[in-house]
Amino acid sequence: MDVINGKRLYVANCAGCHGSDGQSVIPQAPSFARGERLQQADFTLVNFIKTGSQTHPPFLGIIVEKEMYDVVAYLRIIR
Repeated sequence: MDVINGKRLYVANCAGCHGSDGQSVIPQAPSFARGERLQQADFTLVNFIKTGSQTHPPFLGIIVEKEMYDVVAYLRIIR
């Protein structure tokens, strides 16, 4: 996994809601700097990034799965 690429992708695609430093900027977004949601397995987090939810857009087709793992690797060191 490439943490540097993960940071680049995070800044480009995730920071608008989750904050550039992992402190969420909207109420519905987890704060990664506090470790919210990061107790889950990488596979589970990647699957969530792929499919999204009612408040989170799906990223399947926007970034490839390997890049999703890069983002997760970055999330694990953001705090």
